Amino acid sequence: MAPRSMTGFARVEASQDGHHLTMELRSLNHRHLQFKSRLSDSLAPCEGLAEPIVRKRIQRGAVSLNVRHQSEAARSAVSFDRELAAHYNEQLEQLIQELGLAKGPSLQILLSLPGVMQPAAESRNTEQLRAFFVDSLGKILDLLDIEREREGAELALDLNARLDAVDQGLAEFERRYPEQQSAYEARLLERVRRFLRQEGHEAQDLDVVREVALFCEKVDVSEERTRLRAHLREFRRLLDAGEDVGIGRRLDFLTQELLRETHTMGAKTVEGELSHVVLAMRAELERVKEQVQNLE
Repeated sequence: MAPRSMTGFARVEASQDGHHLTMELRSLNHRHLQFKSRLSDSLAPCEGLAEPIVRKRIQRGAVSLNVRHQSEAARSAVSFDRELAAHYNEQLEQLIQELGLAKGPSLQILLSLPGVMQPAAESRNTEQLRAFFVDSLGKILDLLDIEREREGAELALDLNARLDAVDQGLAEFERRYPEQQSAYEARLLERVRRFLRQEGHEAQDLDVVREVALFCEKVDVSEERTRLRAHLREFRRLLDAGEDVGIGRRLDFLTQELLRETHTMGAKTVEGELSHVVLAMRAELERVKEQVQNLE
């Protein structure tokens, strides 16, 4: 299974038992899971159902759910809360008298007030509606996963190509490093000897060579190269293992480690040609870091 991107969009329309739902689900990049929903007023019995289900299916991202509901029962029959309407009317009449207005509240105004007019079938099919809502939500999450996996597969291809470039850069660095390092040591040794002669100091060759060797050890990058290769192997293992949950955070950590090792290599590299190789590797890893931010 390919890693999943955090970005995706899915849309579902479904009808059942006189209910029609139009669902739209969208996910965008975010460090954590952030969920928000907007449901039709008639879906009040379904409030609170979506978020626990979404959190079981999605680990990271800003997820928004929009659901519109139409009901055949609501169009064919309604019920009226006469007691509530009478209470509204009494309050409005009192307000009209206090303000000295001549006209009382119209029936249209009373019917528009919250709770006065309700779908007649609402109390009878609440459980059916909730079950239909949950089923439709599962279907749209499946579609969103397909879209996120498709984009995740494209990201994986791009990441593997960039890792190939880093591998090639590291191989080029290791191929040229011994010769470059030997040439650097020889030049450094000659500079030290020349400096001592100019200053009128006498030193045994063995002492000079020892000091040069100690300095060269400080700029040796063998450990960094070993760790870099280990991190690259682990990165590829995670990317190719088919793990689709939480992989983004782990790859982000590995990318930071890869950048840290190449930064140290660049700081220790004293030869210009090798420095250019390291800079090219870092440029690819910076792009890897950007792409990894898109994975769940």
